Amino acid sequence: GKPLRTMGGLVPFVNTNESSNVINYPASTALTWLQAGEDFIDESLEQLFRFGGDTRLAVCGSGTLLGIMRLVKLSSTFNITPTQLAFGISVMKWVTPFGTILLKRHPLFTYRAHRTNDMLILDPDNIKTRPFRDTRFKKDPRINEGGYTDIDGVKEEWLTELTYEYHWANTMMYLTGIGLDGTA
Repeated sequence: GKPLRTMGGLVPFVNTNESSNVINYPASTALTWLQAGEDFIDESLEQLFRFGGDTRLAVCGSGTLLGIMRLVKLSSTFNITPTQLAFGISVMKWVTPFGTILLKRHPLFTYRAHRTNDMLILDPDNIKTRPFRDTRFKKDPRINEGGYTDIDGVKEEWLTELTYEYHWANTMMYLTGIGLDGTA
C-alpha cells in the first residue's frame, strides 16, 4: 500500500547528467600513479572548477588520501592544511590553482575495499534539502491504554520525511582509482 520513495544518490546523478565528470584513473592510462597522477589530478580539477564556486567538499577513502600523499612526497607541490572546520565537520583544506577542496575521509569509502581509492567532489551550494513532510511530533497512540500487550514505557518520535535536490552536475565529480597504477 504505501508509496516507496528513494533518492538516486550523488554518484548516479553525476554519472547520468555529466558522465565526463566520472573518471577512472587506471582505465585512462598505462602509466603508474607516480608518473602521471599529478597531471591526472590537475586536468580533472581544471575541468571541475570551470563551473560553480571556488570551494568544493570531497569525501574520499583512505586509499585516495594515501595516493595524494605519495604525490606530495614526490613533488612537494600540494598545499594541504591539516584541519579546518567547515560544514560542521573537521576537514583537510587542499588549495589548488583552480580552487579549494575540503577533503574528508568518509567511512563508506574507507570500509568498502572497492571504494577505498575513490573520491566524490561536490558543491554543497548545489544540494538542497526538500522535505516531503516537515518535522512533526508523533505521540504514542497506545498511551493510557494498558493491557497485557502494553510495554513499560513510551514510544514517541520526531519524524521528518525528506529528500535532497541536486543541481548542476558539472560542478561535481567522481574520481576512481586514485593512487592505483594505470592498466590501459
